[in-house]
Amino acid sequence: MAFLLIPALLVASVALLGTACFPITVIVPSMAGKCIPQIPVWYFTGSMSIVTDFVIFLIPLPAIFKLKIPNKKQKALLLFIFSLGFL
Repeated sequence: MAFLLIPALLVASVALLGTACFPITVIVPSMAGKCIPQIPVWYFTGSMSIVTDFVIFLIPLPAIFKLKIPNKKQKALLLFIFSLGFL
């Protein structure tokens, strides 16, 4: 699912940012000389960037939990080291 979500969000962000001030009077004549409001576009792209960061972080976690590491401390340390990449 993440492999479909991330490219879809990328396409949506590029489409929004690329056409924010594109003359769309052919489609919506009442928008002549106006742009799409920029603040909601930036909030959308920023929040989607945060969401994709979390999704990419969560993808390998099930594989780490399935590792046959007998010591819980080693598994916790492995998760901690893996989480450093999130910073």
